[in-house]
Amino acid sequence: MGALLRYLTTTEGCDLVIISRGEFFFVHKAIIAAHCPVLEEDACKSTFLDGEAYTLDAISPDVLRKVLTFMYTGDIPETFQSSLAASAKLPLNEKFPATDAFLVTLTVNAKPTTVNLNDGSSKAVDTMTNSDKWAILMAKQALMKDPYDTLPCKNSDEVFLELNIYLVAKQLEINPLKKIAMQKIVAWFENELGAGLPLSEDFHAWAGCILRAYEDFTKPFFGLCAAHLPVVEKDSALTSLLEKCNPNFWEMMMCVRTQWKNELTEQRHELQKSKEQIVDLKTITKQQMAAAADLEKAYQTKTEFLGKSLSLAEGRREAAQTMVQQLENLTRSLQDDLLKEKAHTLRLKENNAQKQKKLQTNDPSVQKLQKEVEDLKRLVINKEQALEQSKAANHKVKQELRQERDRLRTEFAKFKK
Repeated sequence: MGALLRYLTTTEGCDLVIISRGEFFFVHKAIIAAHCPVLEEDACKSTFLDGEAYTLDAISPDVLRKVLTFMYTGDIPETFQSSLAASAKLPLNEKFPATDAFLVTLTVNAKPTTVNLNDGSSKAVDTMTNSDKWAILMAKQALMKDPYDTLPCKNSDEVFLELNIYLVAKQLEINPLKKIAMQKIVAWFENELGAGLPLSEDFHAWAGCILRAYEDFTKPFFGLCAAHLPVVEKDSALTSLLEKCNPNFWEMMMCVRTQWKNELTEQRHELQKSKEQIVDLKTITKQQMAAAADLEKAYQTKTEFLGKSLSLAEGRREAAQTMVQQLENLTRSLQDDLLKEKAHTLRLKENNAQKQKKLQTNDPSVQKLQKEVEDLKRLVINKEQALEQSKAANHKVKQELRQERDRLRTEFAKFKK
């Protein structure tokens, strides 16, 4: 329950009684004045029952309840808070003494009792006390606990009630309430049109009544009919009503209908073209996806091939490194042998030179020694040639390894791009 509505149901701080066709409503002048200029001028300045009450028989109690719950929607305004603080917290019979006296003359929710008088006549006597009457009025006031809702009307009875609320709001110049009541009725019409054909008898009855009597509904109702034109144009009674109520609107609607049909036809053609384009795009997409799958397979095959090539190259590199190591070992061995042969040759030369100094003859041993020296020289030359060949072979293997590595790197870089 809204904070403001609580003051309506509890009558706390009330300072005015509105009497509608025998029913009492306890309200606050500040709230009434804030929402309704008409009641501010009439009810808030009433002199009935010493200014305590105001009669409003032109509005039914059911409608007045809805109007009041609308006024008491939301939180408490600051201006109302100050008036509440200044209001005396007295029982209603003390706050409204003239009304209390007026209740004595009324019978509230009870049948009077017939009393026989001494002269032989009889009269009806109210058996309820004023305290009981006040309690009944308070209980009825407490029933107004539900705030005014903005939901669409659900049936013909609610349309009737909201139309009365619309008329009262228009009469009392409560424009926000008038707007909401119209929206609830129009929403009911929209729901009926949305349900499709056949349209109900209530729809036709209310449409005829409202369009003929209340001009405020003409524009929103025609707007609804324009939105549901496929349904409207198939109901001859409704189309006849619309044409009679506002020929200009109806003619404009028909023009819009023709234009809308043409635009719909064009849009359908465009939609068909779009569907065909979508089919073509789907076909192209499938082809591209198939090509991409084939390309991916090719890349995968290429990757596997390069992986194997790299593995083989790595094996060849390791084998070549092993061969290079062996060649280097062989080269070092040959170098050692060559150094040893050179050293041996130098020793032989020295020995030979010494022997030649001692022996100046053609001794066969000298010739033999010379021959050995020659053989050693040839051996050294052969060793040197073998060493050069080993170096050349080693250099060739290294060069081939570099070329193979560069080729693989170039091919892998192209693949990554």
